[in-house]
Amino acid sequence: GDSTGAANAINARGQAVGYTADAATVRHAALWSATGEVTRLGALPGTESSEAFGINDAGTVVGAARSGDTGRAFLWTRTGGLQDLNALVPRSHAVLTKAVGINDKGEIVAIGQEAPPGGPTSRDGHTASERPVRVFLLSPVRP
Repeated sequence: GDSTGAANAINARGQAVGYTADAATVRHAALWSATGEVTRLGALPGTESSEAFGINDAGTVVGAARSGDTGRAFLWTRTGGLQDLNALVPRSHAVLTKAVGINDKGEIVAIGQEAPPGGPTSRDGHTASERPVRVFLLSPVRP
């Protein structure tokens, strides 16, 4: 039922990821199979839209879900579904807002911002949109 879309990445198996959008231009993260079948990946709870930015050869997808100016990085697998990357990493004072790539080792490149424990405004009065953007390399921990 979506009227438009775009692909952002492709893997060696011919799977592509990106988004589809409805008439209201709400984006939905999407995965295209090598045969053209489209799977909508959904959005995280509390978010309205999503977009996928990376896929590895295992079919693991990364991207971002958004609600207004707030973004959350996600990881999607066929068995685990859509998961907030922030819930999968050790707690820190950073919020991962967008995952932009994943390799075949499962390493993820993500973007985030500092989030002080006191609330949405830091001690120096900066709001979340004014905080420095950081780049993170996430490496999976194998049991």
